[in-house]
Amino acid sequence: MTMTDPIADMLTRIRNANVAFHDDVPMPSSKLKEAVAKILEREGYITGFEVDDQPGRPGRRLTIRMKYSSDRRRTISGIKRVSRPGLRVYSKADGVPRVLGGMGISILSTNLGLLTDREARERKVGGELLVERVDDSRDNRSLHGLQRSLIANMVTGVSDGFSKDLEIVGVGYRAQAQGPDKMEIAVGFSHPVYVQAPPGITFEVPQPTRITVRGFDKQLVGQVAADIRKLRKPEPYKGKGIRYAGERVQRKAGKSAK
Repeated sequence: MTMTDPIADMLTRIRNANVAFHDDVPMPSSKLKEAVAKILEREGYITGFEVDDQPGRPGRRLTIRMKYSSDRRRTISGIKRVSRPGLRVYSKADGVPRVLGGMGISILSTNLGLLTDREARERKVGGELLVERVDDSRDNRSLHGLQRSLIANMVTGVSDGFSKDLEIVGVGYRAQAQGPDKMEIAVGFSHPVYVQAPPGITFEVPQPTRITVRGFDKQLVGQVAADIRKLRKPEPYKGKGIRYAGERVQRKAGKSAK
């Protein structure tokens, strides 16, 4: 099963075990979880932790040993996830919040590794808040994940870019580049089709039967690739036409002579 937020899962397990007074909390291990457990142990919130292999199962297992007082009072009074996949929260070095006036701790993920709020202030490590809702109304809550995804796509677009590959199938069907923003496509018409790339889009034709559309706007890359495919959609009998790379075309049996 895919886990979208392993740290939230870890904290939920600790919180539930703390409520039920369990002594040990097992969970799938990762380097980030081990770093969090190391800070909790160093700050005195847990007794310790162990990492061991799981015979017959992939990955390793992290077991956290909970800590209680001699009269079974909880050491952890509350624990919660602040930064989530849908809401990445970053704080400036001088704006790192103090938990319970310094009685508790915050754990931050920085370029120096995981640090407590006190260590972050000492080393002057901080960041910025990327996405924040205006309020918790239903409309804003429904748009929150969408806005996070759009911003993440913008960052990926300017750093790595997006691409979409197309394949041309058919005898005599081919594409020929005429510069980075223009190409000529022959797909069975009486004349060649010329495709001009919009601003921000470039074409690559590594092979006569293969086209790569590149750009920084994910939506525009997908739209341009769809428009090119629309010039000659793959037909169901012989599969001739323009298709996405890896696309499976549902084929039909042709009419047989009687």
